[in-house]
Parts: sequence; structure tokens; C-alpha cells
Amino acid sequence: MIKKFARLAAVAGVLGAVPAAAHADVCTVGSLSLCVNFTYGTIDATHYTLTVAYTIKNIPDGGVVTDFGIYTLAGGNPFNLALTGTPTTTFGTPWVNNCNGLPETTICVGADNPPAGNGFPVGESATFSFTTNGTFNGQFSALGEVAHIQSINEPISCSLKIDETQPNNVVGGSTALGACGGTTTTTPEPASLLLIGTGLAGLGGFARRRRKA
Repeated sequence: MIKKFARLAAVAGVLGAVPAAAHADVCTVGSLSLCVNFTYGTIDATHYTLTVAYTIKNIPDGGVVTDFGIYTLAGGNPFNLALTGTPTTTFGTPWVNNCNGLPETTICVGADNPPAGNGFPVGESATFSFTTNGTFNGQFSALGEVAHIQSINEPISCSLKIDETQPNNVVGGSTALGACGGTTTTTPEPASLLLIGTGLAGLGGFARRRRKA
């Protein structure tokens, strides 16, 4: 939530330069938990990097990340974002600039064909480099990020686009989660159940005291 407020402030021109920093994991919300981490790096005043790591899955077959990219929250391309160089990955499969799976992004990279075969699984990552104009000045909070995960829950073989600005952190929200067998509710932890039980017991005692009165 703090990050979202910071982004809005940046879009309004309130924030100045923001230093490069690793973002917290962005996870789908609900019974299906898939998490990616977006980390920006600074090369110089107009050259930057974005690394995406697939960090967590709570199902046996979490699929692979096949595309990821960025867009400007305010819309358009005011910072003249452009890809440079060749994407790299820790998984050893080829990646290429541009992608077909994320039309909502301004710049993106993708696994070479076939994407689902060359995407990277949990524990791996990929990085691309990009350039900006001089007005960007490291305002990472003015950018949105999307990671496309495919081949989830084989043989269902569904896909999800993780984006922190969307409901449930997924493009398509609960509908997209449902297509992959997930729900937007989670099982309460034991501590939460204990608190609920204690509260109900207290209400019961209060009701008995009122009847006696």
C-alpha cells in the first residue's frame, strides 16, 4: 500500500529522484500464492536495469515466467522508455527484447519460442536493460511492472499476469485466479482462529450475565 501511495505521488510530480532498491515480493492474493520480485538497478542517469525473480509458489506446478515488462502509471511514454542490449537469465534459456504476451506494457522482454518451454521456474530470474530521457531521474515509483506466468497447474495450463496495481495483484482479479483453480479467500491461521474463539466465548459470557441481570 505504501508503495502505491508513493507511486501516485511520483506521478503527480511530488517525488524527486528515487534510489534503486529491491521491491518486496508481489504475490497473488488468496489460496493460490505465486510471488515475483521486481528489482531495479541504476547504471547511470539514463540507463537502468530491471530484474524479475520468481520467488514463491504454493502449488506443485507453478509454471514459468515467460514475459515481463514495465509501463508508466500516468500513461503514454513520457520518459521515452526503450530497451537496450540483450536480456540475460540465470536459467540458461534464450530471451529476446519485446514480447507478445504483455500488450499493456511500454517495454517488455520474453522467453524465445516456445515461451512456455524457455521461461524460468521458481528460484530463477531474468534481467533487461533500458534507457530513459533526462526527466525520469530514477523515478521507479512512477512505473508499473507486470510478470506473465504460464503453464500453471498442468494439465489446466492456465496463465496469470502479476501486477501490484490490479485487484488481488493479478490482471483480471478473482476471475483470472479462478481460472487457475485459486480463490480470493485463505484459510485462517491457528492464531487467528484462537482469537475468534476467544471473542465468541467472551460474547457468550456477556449474554449470560445480561440474562441473569
